[in-house]
Amino acid sequence: MFLVSGPRRAQYADGGLDYPGVSREAAQFLRTGGDHRSASTFTLDSPQALLLNSHMFDSMPHDPTSGFWDDGDWISWDDIEEYRHDYEIREAFPKSSVALVRNFESLVDAAIEYRSLTGRYLQIWGELGEFYAEIKFGIQRHRPHVPGSDGKLGNDFVEVKTISPEKAGDVVGVKRSGNFSKLLVVRITDDWRFEARMINRRDLGKGTGKLAKVKWAASGTNPPES
Repeated sequence: MFLVSGPRRAQYADGGLDYPGVSREAAQFLRTGGDHRSASTFTLDSPQALLLNSHMFDSMPHDPTSGFWDDGDWISWDDIEEYRHDYEIREAFPKSSVALVRNFESLVDAAIEYRSLTGRYLQIWGELGEFYAEIKFGIQRHRPHVPGSDGKLGNDFVEVKTISPEKAGDVVGVKRSGNFSKLLVVRITDDWRFEARMINRRDLGKGTGKLAKVKWAASGTNPPES
């Protein structure tokens, strides 16, 4: 599950956040958003090897509330926050690049702001659903207007259907004539949570109508990710 909770910031409901290679004191500082104005000296044993020395603050011209010095380089708290957010992205979307996920976040932020300004939703639900499928599952999307399916995952053709906050009920319809072996249903809630469930075509059942109907509540769970 994915939740956009503000501009360029995301929370992921798949599990807790950890900080490999970071000292206990530093990790606690990052988790709690500690008061860096009175931060004591500790070491971040991360790849950046960030060394926070509070005694440097008094001898350097930079505002100590905006960052700290590390071996002659100024490290801002914004840099630390960017590092933390990038780590969250890599954990939640291992099949995508950080840059592409940030692009997705920007698109969602624009839709949220438009809703706030106008009271209306941008009608981009299908695009948001397919974009989420791309970054979450690694689906290779087709070029626009290719009939039968929306993308490919390994040897499987995948059709993506999106349930938006505007939709009455939680049922989607998919054409039985479509050329797909898997159906991915993406649900976007009114508080901008993104969830997805993958369904094998054989589980849709047989019928005579043009559309196969699928209810979110009966659509199974997310497949395990490797």
